[in-house]
Amino acid sequence: MIYNHCLREFDYLVAMIYLILTILMNIGIFLSFRSYSRLGINTINAIVVNYLVCVLTGMIFYGGDLLENISILSESWILFPVALGAVFVLTFFLMAITVQKYNVAVATVFSKMSMLIPVIFSIYIFKLLDTKFDIINFTGLFFGVVSIILCSIRSTRMEKITWAQKYMVLIPIFVFLATGFVDTSLNYMNAFLITSEQKPVLPVIIFTSAFIIGVVILVLRKERISKMDFLGGVYLGIPNYFSVYFLLMTLSGFSNNGAVVYPILNVGIIVLSSMASYLVFNEKLIKANIFGMILAIFAILLISYQDIILYFS
Repeated sequence: MIYNHCLREFDYLVAMIYLILTILMNIGIFLSFRSYSRLGINTINAIVVNYLVCVLTGMIFYGGDLLENISILSESWILFPVALGAVFVLTFFLMAITVQKYNVAVATVFSKMSMLIPVIFSIYIFKLLDTKFDIINFTGLFFGVVSIILCSIRSTRMEKITWAQKYMVLIPIFVFLATGFVDTSLNYMNAFLITSEQKPVLPVIIFTSAFIIGVVILVLRKERISKMDFLGGVYLGIPNYFSVYFLLMTLSGFSNNGAVVYPILNVGIIVLSSMASYLVFNEKLIKANIFGMILAIFAILLISYQDIILYFS
């Protein structure tokens, strides 16, 4: 009895460590993007280089020789992560357009609020919950959405959109759907398709597909990659690979319960990213941001209260 309790506590602790690592990797991605404008780095070029670095990072982390595991390419689900690589690229371009036509806050809100999609799928479609998602959990989820909006508020205003550009209003919605699709797909593959040995390989397949598509885009655009673009891709690619790998490990640690993982993950990312912006880039935090951070902590406690009780019981 005592042994099982200690084992449960250890498993929960490991899951929490992976969750924290996932948040930290995503903050690394955020800080990388924030540095590009200051260093004069072409974001599109750096993104493509980043995908190559993700592949190389995965190969080194996996052991440097994926050829020994070439049989993974014969899996019936192989086209799923290949197609997901294309969605990764599409999501990036949609977010870039959103930032250009609106602002960073709008892109952040719609991408992070997409957590609602994997939550719904986890509860009602995949039915992966060990415990029932009750009114307290849903209240926490609501507060989580509100906290994301509050933390994302900035003083910048949206660009005025003409009547001829009204279709651009749909772009943030596409960001919401595409990001939600990516998160839900990773949750599904981790729960039903891949083995524990294949977890380090899955991001490699996804990023290889994204890299190939990215190269095609650069060729069509006749872009030239500068040394700074290459450097930007390098320090973006390493946390980018591990953000996916640690996410898969986090999902496994929480029994693939995306209804708990994604809200905590996204709320944690947006809160700590706001703090990182304040500390690293001296961005001012308004009262709404501070209130959003406090609300986010409360939301996380409500969303995960059943796991907390289970841990201390």
